[in-house]
Amino acid sequence: MLADAAERVTLAAVCTMLVAIVVVSVGEVFFRYVLSQPLVWYEEGDTYAFLWLCFLGIPVLVRRGRLLTVHLLTRSLNEAQLAVYEACLGILVLLPMFALLSWQSLFFLGVVADERSASLGLPVWLLLIPIPTSGILSVFFAFDRLLSIFVLKKPPHQKFSG
Repeated sequence: MLADAAERVTLAAVCTMLVAIVVVSVGEVFFRYVLSQPLVWYEEGDTYAFLWLCFLGIPVLVRRGRLLTVHLLTRSLNEAQLAVYEACLGILVLLPMFALLSWQSLFFLGVVADERSASLGLPVWLLLIPIPTSGILSVFFAFDRLLSIFVLKKPPHQKFSG
């Protein structure tokens, strides 16, 4: 299924960013305190890796139904009530929010198209691309989740990953 593959790729990117943050941070500590030669670019690299990690992690949470969940509320609902909750959350909150995020971030990428980052010298649009990617994937996963609940009749609390 396409949604399962997209989730696996997204989760791999999130894990890669987490590893990158740890490696760069440990490397910076080594360079700063052992070699007395701090890296100039480490903070910018960590910041962008953290941005990628957070924004690419959002669609995974949407896919698994773990975003914007009030556990005290959802655990007291039966299957039918939980399906209604998921539908309201998906249709009234998630889809409009992530559609707006995608649209506005694509507009913003056009504004910063010619800029470069200070330390790394990379194009800023390349560093900020996970923002619209997150919105687009989240809309896709929210639709997929709603279809799974109402068309395929999977329980809302079921983990939808492969």
